[in-house]
Amino acid sequence: MDWMTSHWFDVSGLEFLVWFVTVGAMGTAFVAFGIRWLLGRWAPSETQSLGLYETAYLAGGPKRAIETVLAELQQRNLIETQDRQRKRRVRVRPRSGAFNRRNELDPLELETLRALAVSATPAALRESLADALADLRRSLVGKQLWLGAAQLRVVVGLITLVAAPWIVVGLARLSQGVARGEPVGLLVVSLTLGGLAVVLALLSIRRTRGAAPTLRRAHGALLAGPARPQIGPLGEAAVPSGDFASWPVALHGFDKATARDRDANDGVGALSTWLSGAGGSVGDGDAGCGGGCGGCGG
Repeated sequence: MDWMTSHWFDVSGLEFLVWFVTVGAMGTAFVAFGIRWLLGRWAPSETQSLGLYETAYLAGGPKRAIETVLAELQQRNLIETQDRQRKRRVRVRPRSGAFNRRNELDPLELETLRALAVSATPAALRESLADALADLRRSLVGKQLWLGAAQLRVVVGLITLVAAPWIVVGLARLSQGVARGEPVGLLVVSLTLGGLAVVLALLSIRRTRGAAPTLRRAHGALLAGPARPQIGPLGEAAVPSGDFASWPVALHGFDKATARDRDANDGVGALSTWLSGAGGSVGDGDAGCGGGCGGCGG
């Protein structure tokens, strides 16, 4: 291990720590500017128009899209929550005619109804919606708002290229310091913070820089928008007002949407409790629907 006693490994602990932190800060700045440039280059040249569930996915990922479709179906009286024997259930509303209106349903809505009709659990619902959610993600990738697989590999590669050598050097010096009985507390803290920053970056970078202006436009239109359309793309100003739960949920999630307007989001709290797994199951024997059949006819 002669290489560990030469060059920067042979300097004092304080000198190494100053050098180590400085290099880490420079590497962080390089990665931050590099990723910012890439995300800008991959962004669309103009603000995109999105549908309800695309907006939800862009704002909060798959979980937000599931929250939004449940809120939307409840607002349209196609599903309902029910408390029985201290358990909360979510089911297709009887005699709603849900499956007789398939042409009016978004694919995500139809798959949600099919899952609820066969007594799915929250976990099973998420699994049933995997393909529909993947279609949403691909749509956002096509609109240059979400990173595709190849773009994500570039981001991961850039982070790894800079972070891996820094971490290896830090771990080598840590090993040497422990062997020599030197104080290594500050080095451990630096490595821990650096490692957490890397993990957070790898987990959080999913959207291009085109996502922020698109969501800002949706937020503004939500506040000033006119009446809610039955279903359709997010137009220049044709975004539903806060009187309806689905759009606030799409932009803010269950908890924040409920906190912002409890009256407008009546019933959303029940869906939130169920989806979070705080008790309950889905479906009910008297729902009378099989997935894809017309058993819920009006």
